[in-house]
Amino acid sequence: MDPIDGLSRKTVALPHLHVWLARLSREPAFLDRVCADPLMFATFFATSIPHIEWPGDTEMQMREALADDVTPGELMELVEHLRSHFNRAVSGEYAQRFHFAIGAFHRITQKQTEFREHFTATPKAIVALESVLISDSAFKKTPIGSNVNALAEVLQLGPLEKELLLFSIAASLSTDFQLLVQALANNKAVAQAAWPAVFGCSPQELKKTLSDDSALVKSGLVKADWRTAVPLVSSFWRDFLIEDVSTPLFTRLLQPLQKATGAASMSRVPAEDRAILDKVLTAPGFSHPNILIHSDKEVERVNFVADLLAAHGLTGYVLRAKHIPDEDLPAAALLAQRLVAQAFADGQRSVLVVDKAHQVLTRTKVSLMRFFLGPAGDEDDESTSLDQLLLEESPVTTLWLTGALAQMSEENVARFIFHCELHPASRAERQAQVEAYIAGLQLSESLRAELTRLNGLSEQQLKSAVALADSLELQGVEEKEAVVRRAVMRARRALRRDEKEAAVSSVTKYSTKYLNLAGAFGVDKIIESLKKRPNTRLLFYGAPGTGKTQLVDHIGAELGKPILAKHASELLDKYIGETEKHIAQMFSDAEADDSILFLDEADSFLRSRQLAERDHEVSKVNELLQRMMRFNGTFIVATNLMNQVDAAVMRRFPFKLQFLPLSHEQRWEMFLNETGLVPEHLAVERIAELKEALTFIQGLTPGDFATVKNMCILLDQSLAPTEWLEQLSNEVELRKAEANRYSMG
Repeated sequence: MDPIDGLSRKTVALPHLHVWLARLSREPAFLDRVCADPLMFATFFATSIPHIEWPGDTEMQMREALADDVTPGELMELVEHLRSHFNRAVSGEYAQRFHFAIGAFHRITQKQTEFREHFTATPKAIVALESVLISDSAFKKTPIGSNVNALAEVLQLGPLEKELLLFSIAASLSTDFQLLVQALANNKAVAQAAWPAVFGCSPQELKKTLSDDSALVKSGLVKADWRTAVPLVSSFWRDFLIEDVSTPLFTRLLQPLQKATGAASMSRVPAEDRAILDKVLTAPGFSHPNILIHSDKEVERVNFVADLLAAHGLTGYVLRAKHIPDEDLPAAALLAQRLVAQAFADGQRSVLVVDKAHQVLTRTKVSLMRFFLGPAGDEDDESTSLDQLLLEESPVTTLWLTGALAQMSEENVARFIFHCELHPASRAERQAQVEAYIAGLQLSESLRAELTRLNGLSEQQLKSAVALADSLELQGVEEKEAVVRRAVMRARRALRRDEKEAAVSSVTKYSTKYLNLAGAFGVDKIIESLKKRPNTRLLFYGAPGTGKTQLVDHIGAELGKPILAKHASELLDKYIGETEKHIAQMFSDAEADDSILFLDEADSFLRSRQLAERDHEVSKVNELLQRMMRFNGTFIVATNLMNQVDAAVMRRFPFKLQFLPLSHEQRWEMFLNETGLVPEHLAVERIAELKEALTFIQGLTPGDFATVKNMCILLDQSLAPTEWLEQLSNEVELRKAEANRYSMG
């Protein structure tokens, strides 16, 4: 049968295998070994008997050996022995051929002259086959021929490089061939003479093809099996190259970038970074830059890049990576860069987007020199690093995405022309996106405001919640809102994102008029100062509920900046040194995101160092002082225990604002707003009575009003003025009792 016809999946590369085995059989050094070593003889015979013509006497000797058929037990014992020797599984059929060859070795080698003459004389069939393969005309018609030739064109592989690739594919397909290659490689003296003969080239040509400059070595397609060091292509690339498909390599490996719907939260990038990205992607002076887009938090990276490219009319392509094993990603990315560059060689700009860059840019090194040339090639065995090649010889603009920057080497990180860090979207950005997502539902302003306050909110969460509300065909806006709210909250709990939010809205009608601040500077004047000079520090102190946190939120809205809110409990750590690390990270995150940094309940960090009983208590105060002085932004600290604040800490805050309980005028105005009373509709005596009752509630704060209003919302009922007064009085007394208990403790 013509070896080119009727090729199956397992024998798809075997036309070349016929030639390689025939060439090997004619190499004198190899024949010497075959005639002297029964193990090599049996290995060569067991592999090559189906593919090349052996002497007629050999077939006769095999028939004689069949008379002494091996028993099943002996066969299993031989299989295990071969498995142990070769460190890989062997088939029972192979073991039986091996057994026959061992039995016939001495009878065959008694006629060494005839044996050698048979292999030295090149059969006409091999000459014909060799010429066909060299011409490549028939091979191109096979699936693997079409794929390998297309791959060779993209990677610019030479004829010998292409043959080495086919050699590795054949070894990957045929375990029998692997065993022969391994046995041959174990004898370096024979191998150094045999390999050039197998590939029909000189030792110098083979050495050059295996050098660092070789396109095949650089590609990373061929690797050495960790068990035997036999050069193989992976099962992924093997299947990729032998599939009988008419689809071009580009379409099989790449697909257009599309926006994803996942659990990651909405992302943002500082305006200055976005401006640089825009220029890099559009400026003609940049030649195929590599840009790293990273984030430590789970934010939308793919969607950000999709919007970025769409804004400039650029087409992005990504790997069809779902079925690409991690170890094959570097080679896939390298091929993808070349495919994109080839497809858009006419000047049309396109971009390759590689997600999970930390898994692609690994220290993957390929070296085939040692295997084929042995110790003689060691001095030139400088392995090629694929990550370096991907970043330094990219023919196309490549955006690399990762959420695990720490897993990348510093050397690789330094190679990018620009590094862009993504952050969770600001409140204003979330609000714009949320409103766009739920524009089809007539949701109330209060629900939209509630959803925009949720940190870590993702598009997928909203879409799923809205889809649920639509599918239930609910009647009325309130029912839809209830379903959307519950679905979002349940999703956040399942994703463990139901943490305390940075921005807290007030259920009462918020106004700075209800802030009773001691000192000469009012809120409006301070905010105007922050707009001009945002790099400052503010210390808020006063009783709980006096409006410290609400003012931080108000300042953020006025300055148009997100708020990074931290509580002392989030930073404190039982292990020495960890608290200091948390403090440093807090300032780093706020500066990177251009956020207002708000540290609430910071008593333990502001406490006088003279009261410290342990060294680490002093250390955390020192760390806070050092970081806050170097912080390039607005830093706000809130405390309820001003009398214990360290004197040095006090001096570092230009603004120290004391929050007092509501004045008589403020509490009256707030009482009217929350109860809905209209003074013009009240008798003078009634007004005096209510004002007097409010006067006797000492220490009343906006927070007390908010607590009672929350109770009204939960109970879904309104309170009469006298009930309001009663509940406000109860809240103040409870708060005072708690403060006394805390003080005594």
